[in-house]
Amino acid sequence: MRGLTLVELLVAMAVAAIGLAIAIPSFGALSRKARLSDASSDLAASLNYARSEAIRRNQAVHVCALNAKTNLDVQGCLSLKTTPQEYSWNEGVLLYADRPDKAKPGVYESGERIRHVQFKAAVAVSTTSPQLTFNAEGRVDGGQTLLFRLRDLHSDKCLTVRLSAGGRARLLDPEENNCDAS
Repeated sequence: MRGLTLVELLVAMAVAAIGLAIAIPSFGALSRKARLSDASSDLAASLNYARSEAIRRNQAVHVCALNAKTNLDVQGCLSLKTTPQEYSWNEGVLLYADRPDKAKPGVYESGERIRHVQFKAAVAVSTTSPQLTFNAEGRVDGGQTLLFRLRDLHSDKCLTVRLSAGGRARLLDPEENNCDAS
């Protein structure tokens, strides 16, 4: 006789259920870590792309917090303060360059978009400025260094992207993260 008895089948199902119970929580942690890592990589890549576009075009390129409608259409820049010192960049980033005939430089208008990146919903991104500008040399106007803090909303994990005054964006090592600093 070949086959499984009911007892053997139940034992196999119990072993499989125990294995799944152990694996599922670690899969959730892995997925949260990947979501945060993806958002920080997207942010750093967008900042570096904006810098290279400013140099390539020999003109200022602006980067701001993305304002997207429910249908994910780009509406322009968002200036939403989360604390007295920080602005929310949760929806993503918008890169744009002013047209040569523009009356108000540094203000987004339709048709100026170079690129935009939207972040996943479970990641909170903040920094101390609602917008920044790379000049034609690829430096950040105002000579400011910015820290972008990315937090996973379902855990205590966070990452920091540092944008130097020289225009280079990089992900800080875990020891350098200061997500609790304001």
